[in-house]
Amino acid sequence: MLCLSRKLIAACLLVAGMAGVGFAQTAVEAKPYVSQDGHYHVLFPGEPQVATEAKTVGPGVQVDMHMASLEKNDGKLAYMAMYSELPADVLKAQTDQGMTDDDRLANCAAGFINGVAGRVITTRPIRLPGVVGKEIEFDRTDGTKGVYRVYVGGRRIYQLFVGWNGAVPPAGEVSDFLDSFALDR
Repeated sequence: MLCLSRKLIAACLLVAGMAGVGFAQTAVEAKPYVSQDGHYHVLFPGEPQVATEAKTVGPGVQVDMHMASLEKNDGKLAYMAMYSELPADVLKAQTDQGMTDDDRLANCAAGFINGVAGRVITTRPIRLPGVVGKEIEFDRTDGTKGVYRVYVGGRRIYQLFVGWNGAVPPAGEVSDFLDSFALDR
């Protein structure tokens, strides 16, 4: 059986392709994670695992997915921050066709929901300097719940999410993680 974070990572890989009973938990001291190449930082509730995976996202189009992820409670609670860059020629072709960052953002959000086969509970626009963003709270029929954020600016796509199934995140931990994300430009 795949753990929760692997399911959600797979969904995020599709996105970038443009594309319960709780139990008591104790709060963990936040660990700063800095992505030098990704030019961002975020506070994880523990030490994340870091990986890069090349993914084919279209005919002849391959991107590297740079991920930092953390599983807790035997995979029932997962945190992830990820960035990828569209190839320059793909961005140019999209821009020449009139596609904007807002269009790419909409494609990412739709791709995520389709990829996780989720139901949108709430959605709201969010912003960081130089990028447009969207936050989606979702659930699935298997009991998985989560919050997904995506930011798009030019070639760069940033994605964050927290997902849980059978575990209740400690009070404030989800918002602490999501709200700590910042760009280092």
